[in-house]
Order: sequence, then C-alpha cells, then structure tokens
Amino acid sequence: MSVNVEDITENSKYLVFSPVSLLNLNEAYNEQDMIFNYLTYIAKLNLTPEKDGVLVEEGKDHFFAVSLVAREDKKDSKAVKTVQQALTSKEIKTFIEDKLNGHAKVAF
Repeated sequence: MSVNVEDITENSKYLVFSPVSLLNLNEAYNEQDMIFNYLTYIAKLNLTPEKDGVLVEEGKDHFFAVSLVAREDKKDSKAVKTVQQALTSKEIKTFIEDKLNGHAKVAF
C-alpha cells in the first residue's frame, strides 16, 4: 500500500505538506513546524515518541523486524550465511540493547 499527499481528501486546518526524502527527515526537523519520522532516525536527534511526539498512534507496537531474505538459489550460499551470522551475533544484540535506547528491539 502506498499513500501520498494526493490521497488527502479533507484538510480543514489548511496544513501544507512538504514531501521530504527519507535521508533528509532529520534536517527537515529543524526547518519545518512538524514532521513524520521513524524511531531510529529521531534517536539521532535525542527525541523520543513519548516525550516529543505530537501525534503518536495509540495501542500499536511501533517496531518491526528487519528480515534477511535471499533468492532460493542463494539462500545457502556462504555470503548469505555470513551476513546471517553477523546480523544475529551477540555483538549486534548487545548493540541494539545498549546503544539504541529503546528505539529498536531484538527480534532474534
């Protein structure tokens, strides 16, 4: 499903929407009145949804699992196995738990 500004059918507050590329969201934070941003990106700005969120979807788990996927003919390759081992290593688990300050959860 893809949603964009053209899908807005009512705008009674006459808000102006400015699409910004994903890599420029943090810069937009300093330039716009309000932005949508992802948990992992707002962490770099020392923001949290609980403290800084204006509109936060209630009752939803805001986390999702990142998956490593490979074509059927490559799934058992050394390269894929190496990446799988790295992504599920103790070091990665510790990094997520200790450095991401609740902006991500371990899914393995």
